[in-house]
Amino acid sequence: MPKKKSVKKNNFFSQFKLDESYISLIIGVVVIILIAGGVIFLLRSNRESDTSSLQYKPTIEVEEGSEIPGNLPTSYQIKEGDSLWTISEKFYKSGYNWVDIVKANNLSDPSTIHVGNKLTIPNVQQKSVTVVGGEEKPAAVPNQITGATYKVKKGDYLWDIAVRAYGDGYQWVKIANANNLTDPNLIFSDNVLKIPR
Repeated sequence: MPKKKSVKKNNFFSQFKLDESYISLIIGVVVIILIAGGVIFLLRSNRESDTSSLQYKPTIEVEEGSEIPGNLPTSYQIKEGDSLWTISEKFYKSGYNWVDIVKANNLSDPSTIHVGNKLTIPNVQQKSVTVVGGEEKPAAVPNQITGATYKVKKGDYLWDIAVRAYGDGYQWVKIANANNLTDPNLIFSDNVLKIPR
């Protein structure tokens, strides 16, 4: 009987002595990690693009006022519970003058003041704050609903209808109550809903 020749597999994976099951496991883990990374990337990019139009960015300007508090300069002994802001409010009726107190006392760390220490309160003008360009513009509502009734279209939800009718999605409850809806999640195309005003 002739001897069988043993066939030796000479491939990349045989060098590491890995079975097919381990190779499959490794490939599966890599695929799952790639899919999870892709999903996370998509969710983050969508969230950033959706909220960029909702950001409210007013400009705050601190202006020197015309009022100069009397009896200044003076000294003040720090008490328990004091902060530079509250001390500034006591003397200037504005917390924004805390910066002047820091400068007058050459404080290296304005967040740390100690009870019993004395501060020089300088003779400076009161600072006031004004908000410039901070008008919040209401977002444009596409297909705004102005009538007393609305015919439901495919894909409508009470939330969307309330946003278009009132500018506030939480008002969907008004619409549900006015139309005696037993299940507000169930509205059908071509139904006519009352929109209470």
